[in-house]
Amino acid sequence: MCLDLYSSHNKNIELFPKTQINNHGNDEHGGLIWEWDPVRHRKVAKQMAPAFSGRALQAKAPALHKYVDLFVDRMTSLGSATRGVDLTTWINWLCVDMSANMAYNREMNALKNSKYPRNPSIGGDSRSPVEEPRYLTLIQGFNKAIVVIQMSWRFPLLVPLKYFFLLFKMARSHSDIRDHSRQLLERRIRRQDAVEHIDFFEQLIPKNREPPKDPKDMRHLEQVAGQLLVAGYEPPAMWLYFTMYHLLSSPECLQALTNEIRGAFTSRDDITPESAAELPFLAACLKESLRLTPGLLTGMPVVSPGAHVDGHFIPRGVRTQYAHFQIRVLMAAHADSRLTAGCMPEQLILNGTRLSQLC
Repeated sequence: MCLDLYSSHNKNIELFPKTQINNHGNDEHGGLIWEWDPVRHRKVAKQMAPAFSGRALQAKAPALHKYVDLFVDRMTSLGSATRGVDLTTWINWLCVDMSANMAYNREMNALKNSKYPRNPSIGGDSRSPVEEPRYLTLIQGFNKAIVVIQMSWRFPLLVPLKYFFLLFKMARSHSDIRDHSRQLLERRIRRQDAVEHIDFFEQLIPKNREPPKDPKDMRHLEQVAGQLLVAGYEPPAMWLYFTMYHLLSSPECLQALTNEIRGAFTSRDDITPESAAELPFLAACLKESLRLTPGLLTGMPVVSPGAHVDGHFIPRGVRTQYAHFQIRVLMAAHADSRLTAGCMPEQLILNGTRLSQLC
């Protein structure tokens, strides 16, 4: 089903265009991820493609290691305390630091500046100073508005609720996040080559290194930059959190993974993307966690051009999307080297090797 919906192309043009479910400001276009014009989406995607080449990604590896090492250091110093840490919060800070740096060389310094867990239920003092990046705070508030807007698209009777919520709760956050984004982008555009590494946004910077004068062009840059940051922050944060959650819920899996990693590396410096990719049980755990982790909560709705999806004809103009529960069940039914539904460690078979042989 997903292949029919999201991988159907004609001359590299999407057959199932995206809906405008993420058009939050009556924009003419949707940037990159949310672009509903297939031709324009292809144009922007082609422009961004060099930023995701193997060579370009490899150049970002040192910056990625820097944040991971800092995260491990902070967990070592703070996680051993009796009060513990709020893992959700710290993973968010880790991922937003990495994403902002990868997207446009922005130093959020969430891990560096943040000191205490903010969840009193685990022993943290709610009055403790927490220096969270302003942009991250705005994103988290704006996400609430996105949920309300998207629900109103699906259920028109909720439209009055949307306006009520936006008017009294999120109007300032929406304005602040756009103003803050514009300031960061203008600063990045004028930085020229004075950056730590080539980032994703480099492909979009005007040749004269000046912010576009046309408001529409500037708005397009804001959209793509914001989408690059969110796409590099939210999905990895959810994936990493759910991976830890399922491992902690399955002591056998955790022990097997611990044995594999400690048997392969003697120090943190030995761990590289290439060497980590050679660990089969680590790869299996990540794949299983990815299967169990919900993807985009919107369901990625698209508009049918009048085509068959999973053997069923969908009339032209009908909105359709995937369902999280059905995808999870179907993948579990056909899994050959992953855990079955419910993350049951005793069912894991990896290249013919049972979990009990890895522990």
